[in-house]
Amino acid sequence: MEGMIHLVQDATTLGSIQSKRGFKQQILLEWFEDKLKEENRRTDQELDLGCRRFASSCAAYSVITYILGIGDRHNDNIMLHKSGRLFHIDFGHILGHFKSFYGIKRERAPFIMTKDFLYFASKGKMSKTDIQKYRDYCAELFVQLRESAYLILLPFVLMINSGLPELQSKEDVSYIFNAIDFKLDIPEAKKIFEEKFNESCEKSWSTELNFKAHNMRIAGSVKAKTSNSQIKNLIFDDQTEITEP
Repeated sequence: MEGMIHLVQDATTLGSIQSKRGFKQQILLEWFEDKLKEENRRTDQELDLGCRRFASSCAAYSVITYILGIGDRHNDNIMLHKSGRLFHIDFGHILGHFKSFYGIKRERAPFIMTKDFLYFASKGKMSKTDIQKYRDYCAELFVQLRESAYLILLPFVLMINSGLPELQSKEDVSYIFNAIDFKLDIPEAKKIFEEKFNESCEKSWSTELNFKAHNMRIAGSVKAKTSNSQIKNLIFDDQTEITEP
């Protein structure tokens, strides 16, 4: 497997935050506020700025992960920077090649939009009006991106013969065409994305369940590795005692 690595300092995964703080809707905003307090920057102005950064970055990734059909979106593939910006990593599954478990599709929502995302983006308000405004903002971003869709489509068409396992033919690129749906006019396209936003919110229980299952799997893996390490240490200690003069 080949790829690129870009080091981003002062950021952590959602999985790490949730494993320490739980899955309540306020945890991401609380994490950000704690970062501000650590640096003596906890002011209303800094808090507002961080919430705006989160809202805009979350909206951007919601739109692009939907259009490109990016899969494997567990909470260790989504990160949060201390500035409030959210970003995704690990794009090994694209163009609708979503992972499944025993034939069951793991990722049921069109994109990630959980309660803790909405809480942070709305600065903890979570009112119906605030959520509708954020939905409109995301839908408007989707409409604007459609106007420059060729900038997304052209690189994918050119990379068809590049050896990417999930980009082998024009049929793979058709996923993007279907997501953008050029047949729709602007009001129709906006309405479609608003429906996808609502669906993502309604299915956030499934997303959160995936996050919890992933955290449990990682915790079990770490525990197993620790046990193996302890066994090796015991064996090594025994050998050391036997060979001592």
